[in-house]
Amino acid sequence: MCCGDEKAQARHAAPRPSSEEKTHCHHHSTSSNSTSNNNFIHSTTTPPPSNFSVLSCNVAGLRTTLERMSFNALRRARLLKDDAILRCHVGPFDISAVRSTHLARNAAVRWHWDDHATTATRPQRRRWAASSNASLLVSSYLSGEERIRARMSYGAEYVALTEAMATGEIRGSLDECPSAAKRDLMTLTVDKILYGSNHAFSSSVESSLPGTLPDADARDVTLEGDTQKVWQQYLNMSEQGRSSRMLLLHRDNDPAEWSGGLMVKSMGRKGSSRVDDEDKDKEEDEDDELVKAFSDWWDESVTIETAGSMFMSQSSEVGLEGALEHFLSDSPLSSSSGSIVKMENVRAKSCDFHCRCTRDQFLRKVSMLPVPEILEILHEMRSSTEKNGTLDLTCHHCNEHHPMSCEDLESMLSS
Repeated sequence: MCCGDEKAQARHAAPRPSSEEKTHCHHHSTSSNSTSNNNFIHSTTTPPPSNFSVLSCNVAGLRTTLERMSFNALRRARLLKDDAILRCHVGPFDISAVRSTHLARNAAVRWHWDDHATTATRPQRRRWAASSNASLLVSSYLSGEERIRARMSYGAEYVALTEAMATGEIRGSLDECPSAAKRDLMTLTVDKILYGSNHAFSSSVESSLPGTLPDADARDVTLEGDTQKVWQQYLNMSEQGRSSRMLLLHRDNDPAEWSGGLMVKSMGRKGSSRVDDEDKDKEEDEDDELVKAFSDWWDESVTIETAGSMFMSQSSEVGLEGALEHFLSDSPLSSSSGSIVKMENVRAKSCDFHCRCTRDQFLRKVSMLPVPEILEILHEMRSSTEKNGTLDLTCHHCNEHHPMSCEDLESMLSS
């Protein structure tokens, strides 16, 4: 009993181990139990140093950091050369810039626009590129998978269809105009498809074309200007900003081929830290003066031939952000020292000609047809020697061909 009491007192008197000592105590107690069951043979195993786990965590963290840095560097390098969309805030302006050279080339390959066109003209690619750049710029102000769907008819010559997402995806086509279309009128219809809405918000504008141009090739000389004109009219009518400007750019000449655009609009400063009403009024007055000065500078100085060529050429060398900074260095946004107002919330993402159509989607749509129509299609496929038992379902947005066989139709009828 006395011996037990002494042991109990020793236990109560012993200090509680720290977190590191608990680990060692655990190892020693395990070793002690082991030796008691093995004729007191002492273990020679040395516990690991206390900083071993910390070192392992540091190495793992360093590896993750290096991988993230490598990914960001690769992404910056890709955005420097690849097609991209950039958005930023500069003072009271929300600015968007796009470079879509490879995108326009990819669309031309999908639709075979350049098969019978010379390098000097490429009219179809150029016509669609002007509309796609405008759609990408407007959609960049949306979020997520919200989109802009635009239909622009250019006189009696062609209809450009584009659908651009805020994610940077775009698809579309170029069709011949209906014979009843007016030759001297350009019409633009824009649908905004937004989250939380059951229907698209549609707007339409019309603009007259110059009547002195004799043919389509001559009209291509001012194509970007005419397309820009009708989109600018749309911005003036539909956008809620105090000032909106758009610049559409495209050049086919090798080797300096490029395509892209700029869009600037003023919605006032975001996240202003000023609380006092007097300071807010002063800030709004300053912004009004800046918006007016910038709008006047844009209307007088910014042209496709000068500013546009310089901007697109530099974007391939220093990226969209560097090219935009240089572009704005001569504007009222720059200070007397030549540096522009700080570009805030700069974010860039890649863009590409991409369609999400799949063969299963087309088959589901065919399966929704009435049974007599499916039977008629099946009969035509079986009796036709040219179709070889298959029928190509072509996507009107990207020209992708999805083959459908007789077995697919028979499966629909049996289900």
